[in-house]
Amino acid sequence: MNTNTNEVTNTEEPKENPVDDSSQEPTVEDTPKTNKGKKDDVSSKLAEFENTLADYKKQIGDRDRKVSELYLQLDNLKRDKMTDEERFELDKKAFEEQQNVFKQQQIEFNKEKMRNYVSDKLSSLGYFNGLSIDEITNLKDMVLADTTDEADKRIDALANTLGKITQTKFEGAGKPAPTKQSTGSVWNPFAPDQFNVTEQHKLWKEDPSKAEQLKKAAERLK
Repeated sequence: MNTNTNEVTNTEEPKENPVDDSSQEPTVEDTPKTNKGKKDDVSSKLAEFENTLADYKKQIGDRDRKVSELYLQLDNLKRDKMTDEERFELDKKAFEEQQNVFKQQQIEFNKEKMRNYVSDKLSSLGYFNGLSIDEITNLKDMVLADTTDEADKRIDALANTLGKITQTKFEGAGKPAPTKQSTGSVWNPFAPDQFNVTEQHKLWKEDPSKAEQLKKAAERLK
C-alpha cells in the first residue's frame, strides 16, 4: 500500500528577538549627563539635610532658652516665699561660690605664670641642654614655687647641688675640681674641663653678657 507523504519545508529565516535598548550600557555620550544628574541629586539632598539640621539646632536653642527662663521664674517664686534671712543666706552662698571659682582661676593663672618664669630661668642658665622633655618637666617641678623669690632660692639650691656633684665627679676621677684659678686657659665654667654649674649660675646672675660669651666659646670646643 502506497502512502503519500507531503513534506513541508520551512524556508523562512528564524526571526530575531527584539533588543531591549533599556538594558544596554550607557554610551560615552550619555555618561557625563548621568554623572551630572547624580551630583545634582546629592547636592540637593545635602542642602536639604543642612537645612533640617539648622532647624533642629534652632529648636534646641529655643528650648534651652525656654528652660532657662522657667528655672529663673522658679527661683524667683522660691525667693518670694523666703524670709529676708533665707534670701540673705542664699545670696551669700552664691557669692561664696563665685569667689571660690575666681580664686581657683587666680591660682591656675599664677601657676602658669610661675611655670613660664621657671622655664625661662632654667633655660637661660642652660639647664635644659641635652635633656629630654620628661627630664625638663621633672626639673621644672623641682624648683616650681608660689613666688619668684622662692623659685630663685630653689634654683640656687639646685645649682649648689649640681656643683657639688660636679666637684665629686672630678675628685673621683683623680682630677682637681675646676676653679677660677685654672691655668693654661681662660677660666670658663662652661668648658668641659672646667665645668661648674654653681659658677655658671653665679655668672648668669652677675654678668649675663659674659656668661653668654663663655657659653658660646665652650660650645665651639665640643
